[in-house]
Amino acid sequence: MNKDEYIKLWLQKAGGDLKVAKRELEAEDSVLEAVCFHFQQAVEKYSKAFLAKFSEKIKRTHNLEFLIEQCIQLDGDFAQYEDKFDTIAGCGVEVRYPDTFLVLDEDELCAVLVIVEEFREFVLKKIGISPNGV
Repeated sequence: MNKDEYIKLWLQKAGGDLKVAKRELEAEDSVLEAVCFHFQQAVEKYSKAFLAKFSEKIKRTHNLEFLIEQCIQLDGDFAQYEDKFDTIAGCGVEVRYPDTFLVLDEDELCAVLVIVEEFREFVLKKIGISPNGV
């Protein structure tokens, strides 16, 4: 698999997570932990798509702070997102355990959706892919 195919796979996976999160958020009886988890996963995978384009190796991690920092090292424009994902940073792992009560309400998740969609567009532009191309 070449680099472009690898990047597109990351973008497809990220898009799938975003789609699942949006559908669940719109559901009448939505599971908010699942929405949070899929938002975190989407940001993680969009970050990894960018790193796949401009870095030799992507570290296997779910740590959004680390991934955004790696993106910042390659492109300072990512600094604008350094604090924007604090609310969902723990959603990749912590929401899976019953003794962790990381719960965001629907309004908070709607605000996160706006940021995740903005981040998607930002990453696609940085990678040089049209939003319709994925």
